[in-house]
Amino acid sequence: MSIWFSYYSDKLPVYGTASIYVEAQNSTLDRDMDGIIFCDMPWIIDPHSTNSALRAELGEIWNQSSIDLSRLYAMGADAYQITKQLGKTNYFSRFSYRGTTGYLTLGTEQNIHRELMCAKLSGGRPRVIH
Repeated sequence: MSIWFSYYSDKLPVYGTASIYVEAQNSTLDRDMDGIIFCDMPWIIDPHSTNSALRAELGEIWNQSSIDLSRLYAMGADAYQITKQLGKTNYFSRFSYRGTTGYLTLGTEQNIHRELMCAKLSGGRPRVIH
């Protein structure tokens, strides 16, 4: 007689790195990854929430390469915005900025901290976890 113990492992969350999701791929092909949780920049996970005008402009200018390099473009956009903000603030004051790469804050040692957005894949597309 065999005794089967179930540890409910099918209920455990599965986490992945940002590299599991590529914007340009077909969502129907990614459905086998549904349920996986990952963190990435808002520019990738929730493209309509951050600077959609810039995304559209980049898409017109660069076509496919804008998708391949989109994380780099987002980082450049945030670097530009941070530069403008830091010029306005006291050197020792704290600032925060909800950017395209995440929620950015200035640390006590004058370094930038970034908090990513997390999502769960559903239907081959990321759905923001609040």
